[in-house]
Amino acid sequence: MNLRKAGLAVALILVLLQVTSANQGQGKGRQPKDVRSVIVQWESGYESKGRGKKLSPKGLYKESLKPSETDAVAVAARISKEPGVAFAEPDYDIVSLLTANDPSLSAQWGIPKVSAPAAWDITTGSSAVKVCVIDTGVAQNHPDLIGNAVSGYNAITDSYSGGGDDDQGHGTHCAGVIGAKTNNGIGISGINWNVQVVPCKFLSSTGSGSTSDAIQCMYWCHDTAGAAISSNSWGSGGSSTALYNAMVDLGNKGHLFVVAAGNNAADNDGTSNVSYPAKYNLPSMITVASTTSSDGLSSFSSYGATTVHLGAPGSSIYSTIPSGYGYMSGTSMATPHVSGAVALMKAANPALASSQLRSNVLANVDALSSLAGKVSSGGRLNVAKAVAAVAAPPPASPSPSPSPSPSPSPSPSPSPSPSPSPSPSPSPSPSPSPSPSPSPSPSPSPSPSPSPSPPPSPSPSPSLSPPPPTKTKPGNGNGGAKPGKGNAKGK
Repeated sequence: MNLRKAGLAVALILVLLQVTSANQGQGKGRQPKDVRSVIVQWESGYESKGRGKKLSPKGLYKESLKPSETDAVAVAARISKEPGVAFAEPDYDIVSLLTANDPSLSAQWGIPKVSAPAAWDITTGSSAVKVCVIDTGVAQNHPDLIGNAVSGYNAITDSYSGGGDDDQGHGTHCAGVIGAKTNNGIGISGINWNVQVVPCKFLSSTGSGSTSDAIQCMYWCHDTAGAAISSNSWGSGGSSTALYNAMVDLGNKGHLFVVAAGNNAADNDGTSNVSYPAKYNLPSMITVASTTSSDGLSSFSSYGATTVHLGAPGSSIYSTIPSGYGYMSGTSMATPHVSGAVALMKAANPALASSQLRSNVLANVDALSSLAGKVSSGGRLNVAKAVAAVAAPPPASPSPSPSPSPSPSPSPSPSPSPSPSPSPSPSPSPSPSPSPSPSPSPSPSPSPSPSPSPPPSPSPSPSLSPPPPTKTKPGNGNGGAKPGKGNAKGK
């Protein structure tokens, strides 16, 4: 059975530079009949029926096959018919396609190519920013990673990892690109001088792992470790409903997935040889193609004018490995360049949401003719431009308060002399006209004159007292004005 056509194989995104094709390499994984577990999604209200290992807080479980059961496809089909089961699918492998390659190029050509040194004039990173490397683990005791790589989780063993559990090398190589200690006099430079690289191991020493463990790592990184950015240098030849749903759920929580495009030299917008999760093209994803030192699209790199978003250095990349340093190629190596750039942007402006980080890194690429029509942005990563675009302006130094200018005293206007009110001129009394003298009548006998009554004394008007002042009451005025924590338990 062809694993790619069945959509079953999952491959670590490293290119084989030998004759072996990517399709042949994927055939090294277990066949469907060899898969010994299934992934079961229970509907809301039925989560308590979940059996086996819990993968997410939303009713997703990994259920192992019984010793008598040999066909995971048949078991998944049977379980999917149980009441309350949304879907069930075989827990297919992730298969490693790892090789070292020709160290003919000068070390670390990618760092200057993406203008990282110019970005360091703005910020060199922050230990408050966390990037989860979901991979083979990270050698935290590597001299060039001590202080940046922190303890992580091992989804294979369901245990916390404290040091050097990368028994394969790929995860440590990716971690060095993101955050090898810089300016320490040894080794190489990471995109970030300071950052927390948080490993979650789900790929074993053979380079194989399961979809269920990858999902568990995603939830552990975001919900438990508190990393809002993850670097995912792996992919699959077929889609997984459980993986898709997990990425949608975590994307809604603000997680940003940086994802490798794949090494099939194929168009991910099509239907043949596509890579997942790159093809999901979710708004919470940045999917990365690989470019060469001459700014061409790497011969092995998958692409897609819609589903792949930008290019980054991925051919002959020099970085840390558990035993020292080495070269690797693949979209695996391109991915941590972008993961590191996003972390540096977050250090420059911690207030940025994941959606803002994504839009700004894509809006500030270097346009390349080799990527026109191959990736949605049409360009290759430019760290300096992306960081400068989002950098928070430095706080302004307080300006000294100017001495207030004295207000000019107004010259007093002279009080006008009151004009005297004019005294009204008395109206002249008209001169009486003489009445004609009447003819004299005989004088009657005089009547006695009554005694005059004394004039009445005027009653005094009452004096008006001013009203008492009105009492006013002063008014009264009154004024006034937890992040969740996830837990992962090993079983």
